[in-house]
Order: sequence, then structure tokens, then C-alpha cells
Amino acid sequence: MKRLIILSLVLSIPVFLFSQSYIETKWEKYFGGSYDDKAKSVISTETGFLLAGWTKSTGNGGRDLLVINVDKEGNKIWEKTYGSTEDDSANVIVSNGKEGFLLAGVTTVKESGYTHIWFMFLDKNGDKKWDRIQGGATLDCATDIIQTKEGGFLLVGALEAKGDHDRDMLALKFDSKGNKEWHATYGGRYYDDMAYGAVPTSDDGFILTGYTKCKGAGEEDLYVVKIDKYGTMKWEKTFGGAGSDIGRSISATSDGRFIICGSTRSKGFGEEDMYVVKIDNTGNLEWEKTFGGSASDIANSVVCTQDKGCVVAGYVKSKGNGKENAYLIKLDNKGEICWERSFGKKQYDVAESIILLPDNGYMVAGWSESLAGGESDMWALRLSDNTEPIIKSYVEKKISEWEKKSAGETDQDYAARIVAVNKENKITELRKEAMIFYSNEEGTLAQNVTTQNANTDEPLYRGGGDPLAGLNVKNTATKQPIQIGNYYALIIGIDNYVGEWAKLKNAVADAKAIENLLKTKYKFNNFRTLYNEQATRDNVIKEFEWLVKNVKATDNLLIYYSGHGEFKQELNKGYWVPVDAATLSTSNFISNNDIQTFLSGIKSKHTLLIADACFSGDIFRGKTVSIPYENSDKYYEKVYNLPSRKAISSGGIEPVMDGGRDGHSVFAYYLLKTLNTNASKYYDASQLFDNIKIPIVNNSEQTPNFQPIKDSGDEGGQFLFILK
Repeated sequence: MKRLIILSLVLSIPVFLFSQSYIETKWEKYFGGSYDDKAKSVISTETGFLLAGWTKSTGNGGRDLLVINVDKEGNKIWEKTYGSTEDDSANVIVSNGKEGFLLAGVTTVKESGYTHIWFMFLDKNGDKKWDRIQGGATLDCATDIIQTKEGGFLLVGALEAKGDHDRDMLALKFDSKGNKEWHATYGGRYYDDMAYGAVPTSDDGFILTGYTKCKGAGEEDLYVVKIDKYGTMKWEKTFGGAGSDIGRSISATSDGRFIICGSTRSKGFGEEDMYVVKIDNTGNLEWEKTFGGSASDIANSVVCTQDKGCVVAGYVKSKGNGKENAYLIKLDNKGEICWERSFGKKQYDVAESIILLPDNGYMVAGWSESLAGGESDMWALRLSDNTEPIIKSYVEKKISEWEKKSAGETDQDYAARIVAVNKENKITELRKEAMIFYSNEEGTLAQNVTTQNANTDEPLYRGGGDPLAGLNVKNTATKQPIQIGNYYALIIGIDNYVGEWAKLKNAVADAKAIENLLKTKYKFNNFRTLYNEQATRDNVIKEFEWLVKNVKATDNLLIYYSGHGEFKQELNKGYWVPVDAATLSTSNFISNNDIQTFLSGIKSKHTLLIADACFSGDIFRGKTVSIPYENSDKYYEKVYNLPSRKAISSGGIEPVMDGGRDGHSVFAYYLLKTLNTNASKYYDASQLFDNIKIPIVNNSEQTPNFQPIKDSGDEGGQFLFILK
């Protein structure tokens, strides 16, 4: 259909327009030596442009910060490097007015190998006047700098506090001389949070974007934080899904909105898609879009244009030669594509930064291997934007023809009224026609666009978008709609035991395979994982505490534990063995009683615990009753409406096997096989157990178990696996 539309437009478009192009390359330049050289940031100066990044071709060794000054035609004026014998690199450069420039990135400490934040002031000739190093414990970095109204600067990135084991989103405020005024961090403990971009707001505050691992619903979620001029958080928002979603750049529109670009693995069509989100000044979503094909396509930088739209720069692998191709997409204020263009196409070409020029053209910086024989060079590209002149010419020509045709009408008064009333609509229609014809090059990513408008992430209700609607299940006697909440998973796998506990071979592989299967096939929104050294007693308890605090009464929770278990006969009690339990003392363990207490406190609609450990059957104590399975509407109505707290264990109060089949324990092998081959849209825990019990018993010396967990809030319902 799209081809037919374009063909009909081609037949009606004047011949003189065929030679015109929205975007034209004024010049492109390559800078570098025998080794890798990459540009990460570009700014405009009075005489030309500054490119900033890093080099391995020159300097003091390893990577060094590199700044190249070029004139308006791309001719090199000067080149400077800064750094030590260790790896150092620049991520951003900004202007300090007529005085010079601020350059920021990271420097590596030789003794420890850790990275610290490094920023410096350069004069107009690139000579360093002062520099500052800021750091916490290990891996700190600066990713963006913006100038404040009073002449100071806000630096953003990540900071790992001393004694902590994760990085937090960082905002660091300093004056024009580099003197620190304050710093603040955002996110949460035990999981990494990162800022990649920032923008000032009209109320003297700032908005930061990046990702968070401790908030939201996914592996990483696109994270947006609004702070005031003192660093106090005013609000925070997350966007994305169950996979990895990252915000890499943010820009302000002329009407007070903000556009963020990055990448998503939760949405779109491929391995990784360009992700563009527009929010208002309170963080509410106006629209979100993804662009991409089957491979990895990533947006690195966004700049807003005078027409309230934006241009997004990055790279795609879903078209062209199958390698990274630099890619630009122009969007209007509603996120519709105006044009898209790829550059490079010979080897690997990546656009890292884009700026808008006074003539409405663009300056793009990044890196390319097209001329480098396998090593990358700094790459600069200056473009002119002819969009408006081309569209204006097309519209004027077609409007003139339309008015002449109207003038030929017998009733001139009628014709004049029609022209006056419909001319504005006709112009809008003609602009769209021109956009369709000129917007896309061959192999467009516009065919793979998904849209999510504001306020569509609402609860799913019975009779509407409810996943159970296809089952024809009626409402309960209360006639209240059933809200389908989020699906959470806590997955723990431990192989690397120490002390008196033998190392396991398959526990982590089992747990990671379960995680991957749930991510790819079933409806899960949020994954919390602890593998090997992460799975200490303290961290496991903290994860349970997080679930108590964050899981809502409409949500569903699956907990999977794969590791050692212990049963103390003299205490008549079973335990999980965390990774830091080096001895046989119960003080190092997590008792089944403690687990039951947490399961009682978690407010989920349904909780399913799956434990692949010795003596895991001890979690079942006392007499319980479940609704027997039957394939009927009445059954699904009951089990969905009634809360459940159930467990599937790999064995009773008995040892279970670590080895098994295809690198998995016997229990995990059949669990994975059954979940993977299931084709039913709705699959409850009792069906799952019925399908794994017999093959496990027949192929091992263990007997799995499935029962409600006593005194934890089970009312006879069932956990439902729902296919994506």
C-alpha cells in the first residue's frame, strides 16, 4: 500500500523536484592516526567547531583525551591531547563563553585501575588552565556538562560511594573556576544507576536522563530525574519494559517539552531499537516511538529544532552493509518522521553527537572505519537542511494549480469561498504528500515504527484488555473489574560456594536459563537477580525487603532459588545456604521460617516459589487445601480471583541432584523444557507441576513437591504464566 501511495505521488510531482534532497553533505572530514580515534562530542565556536573524544594514536599512552579545532570548512586549526600513561577519555566539551571551553570525561588511577571524573578548563588555543579530579571508590565518570544561568556548570555521570558496591546517578555543581558547590546522587542502593545527559529548565532546575536498575520494571529502565538548583529531587520517572532501556541524550523543545533518545530492548522489532520519548515539564509521557529492524539500532544524541521537532543521531545495523551505519532521523512535534538518512556504509560508522547550526543545518561528530583500514578515525560531518525550501516549493506549485482549477468554476463566488475555507487544509495535505515522497531512503526504518501515546499504560480490566478475557470468565459476585498487575521475578543462583560447602556446577546456569526464558516468552515486567557473589545473606534479605515494599496487591511474583539447601534434624527446620555461608552454622543460613514470613508480608496477588535445592520440601508444613485443576471457565475464575502462595520444590526433605541433562539439573531441565514447549496462552502452576513431576521421578532419585505454603496467605488460587 505504501508503495502504491508513493507511486501515485511520483506521477503528480514536478520533474524539477526529483534532483532535490532534504539533507545535503557540505563536507565530511576524518582525523586520526594509526590506531583508534573517536569523537564523542562537538560544539560550535566563533571560527568553526571543536571535536572532543579520545585517541590511541598520539599522547602519553593508552587512551588520551583529544580535542581538535577545525574551521567552518572542516580544516584543522589545532589539535591537543591530555592524559597520563593510563586510559583517559573525554565524553563532552562545552563552551565557557569567550573565555574558553570545559572538557570532561574520566581518568584512570594507575595504582588501582579505577576511573575518576576529570574535568578541565581550556583557553581558546586548547591550553589547559586548570583541572579537577573527583572520585568516590572505583568506577566514576562524567558524561555531560551544561552551563548554568549564573555562569557555573552542572556535570552529570555516575559515582560509586566509598564502601558501596554500585554506581549512582550523579549531579555535580561547580562554579566557573571549578570549585565544587554541591553534589547529589539519585537511584538506589545495590544496583547501578547512571546519567548520560542533562538539560536546564526554566525554573533554574535541571532534568537528568540515563538508566536505573533499581527502579521501574526492567533490567534497566530509562530514568528521568528532575532536580532543583540545589540538587534536591522534585520528581523521577521510568520508561521501558522488561528488557534494557537506556536514555542517552535529552534536549528541550521550544514549547517547554523535552525529548529523550536512547535504546530499547523491551519494545520495537529487533535486538535493540532506537527509542525516542517526549515528556512534558512534569515528566508525563506525551509520546514514545521506536525505530529499527531485526538487528541493533541505537540513538546516541538528540537536538531539538525550531519547529518543535527534533533530529536524532546514532547508528543502525538493520540496513546497509550489516555493520554500524551512521543514521539520522528528523521527527516533527508528534514524533512522525520527516526524513531519515544513513551515512558511511563502507565499514563501521557511528554518529555520537549532533548540534543544530544557525543556518538550520547540522554538525555531526562520531567515528568511522571507512577510511581507516580496520582502526577508527574521528569523523565530522556538516549537513545542510533543505526541508522547508523543498516543501514550500512543492506546496506553492500545487496550490497554484489547485487555485487555477478552482478559478475555472462557473460560479466564481462559490469557488472563492471554497478556496478561502479549504486552502489551509489543502496546504497541510500537500505538506504531508511532500514529506512522504522525500522522507525516506531505500530500506527505510519507518516501516518498523511503534507508537505509545500518553496515558495508555493503564490497568487491564476484565471484559476489556484483560488477558483472561478470551477465557470467557465472568466477574465475581462483587462485579468489580479485575486489575492485572505487573509480573515480578526474583532469581537467585549460586555455584561458587566456599569453606565447607562444595561448589556446584549447574545452579547459576539453571537460574540464568530460567531468567532468559521468562524474559523472552512470558509476561514479566521486572527482574531482580542475584548470582554467585551477589547472593549473600544480607543481599537476599534486602531483596525480600524490597519486594515487601514495592510489590502491589494486584501484582504477581515468582521466586526461583537454585543452590545448596540444608536441613537440621535436631531443629526440624530447613534452610537456604547463601554464598557467604562458609561454615555449617545456622547463623549464616536463611531459614524456611524466615522465607515464609517474607512471603506473608509481600502483598502480591499470587506468589510462586520454585526451589531447586536439597531439603527444599521443608517449606511445606501443615495441612493445606487447593482447588483441584479442571479445564473450565469456573476454575480460571476461582484461581485468578483467589490469592495464592505456593511452592514447587525439586524434592522433599531429601538430597537432590546437581548434575542432570544438557548442563542443567534434572529438575531445571524438565522445568525449562515444559515452560519452553508450552503453547497455551494461560498456564497455571498446577499444570506446570503435573507436566514435570513424572519425568523428574522417572529420571532421578528425587520426588518434587507442589503445595500451598502454610500460614502465608494462600486462599486456593494459582499463579498464571501468560504468554507474551
